[in-house]
Amino acid sequence: MAGLSRVLRSFTRSRRVIRTLESIDQGIREQNQYLARLADQFAPVPVAQPEGAEKLNPKEVDISFLNEEELGAALAYGAQMQQQTGRAPTDEELVVWLAERAEVAHTQSLNERRRR
Repeated sequence: MAGLSRVLRSFTRSRRVIRTLESIDQGIREQNQYLARLADQFAPVPVAQPEGAEKLNPKEVDISFLNEEELGAALAYGAQMQQQTGRAPTDEELVVWLAERAEVAHTQSLNERRRR
């Protein structure tokens, strides 16, 4: 009988351990769901590119979309900034400078029209 009672106690303990492990597993699954929702909110999965589409390498992106006048002005601005600050402007800085330059040109043309 003593052997049977030991087997029953170990079986009961095993059941408790299994229930505890199942509740831990359930808690981890819920945490993973919450973490996945947070990750989707703050860092969404990138949109898949269609087959055959080239992947854009940031190092290969250039300012080739500019016309010759804008390209010359951007290169001159880059050389000037390099000389003044000791570093080349980033692409973002070049785009902002070009946008400001275009805005100034547009404002000047509007002012000239008003004077006429």
